[in-house]
Amino acid sequence: MKAISPMPDQADFLRLFMAHQGEIRAFVRALLADPNDVDDVCQEIATILWKKFDQYDPSRRFGAWARGVAVHEIDHFRRQAHRRPIPFSLETIEAIRGEFDRREPQPTSRLLEYIEQCLRRLTDRARQMFSLRYERGSSVAEIAREVQSAEPAVYKALGRYRDQVRRCAQQSLAREREAQK
Repeated sequence: MKAISPMPDQADFLRLFMAHQGEIRAFVRALLADPNDVDDVCQEIATILWKKFDQYDPSRRFGAWARGVAVHEIDHFRRQAHRRPIPFSLETIEAIRGEFDRREPQPTSRLLEYIEQCLRRLTDRARQMFSLRYERGSSVAEIAREVQSAEPAVYKALGRYRDQVRRCAQQSLAREREAQK
């Protein structure tokens, strides 16, 4: 039986999720046509990943694990969306997942360090919302009440903040690689 590494903490989840958010979204976007459906499913995937993070084996690639969760969520969405069927079978979705898994680069520890730095650069409000969402596991409705904002505004703000951190980290990593040339 293989020994499992110690479980990562909440900050590890956020760093890993931020490093893979774009890849997870691309996977979902490859399978769903409606951008609103993509947003809804991605938000649900993020919530499920957070809730199930204690089941994540840190010796495995996070992106592959996240896409496995995404496959189940897309299948669930497909069963719920009878009026908007997804044109792919579950087997096709699994094949697409396999291709994404095969092409997934291993995140560098430098990228994770840059994500952490970029998180620290966020505004107090953004950090508060991230803390509520990813440390406490609060729902969007709970965050909206806490920050006195509408749920759709919180949903969009969290997406913007995640994109901001991802872009910041990717730019920092690109600058480092350029400086090494």
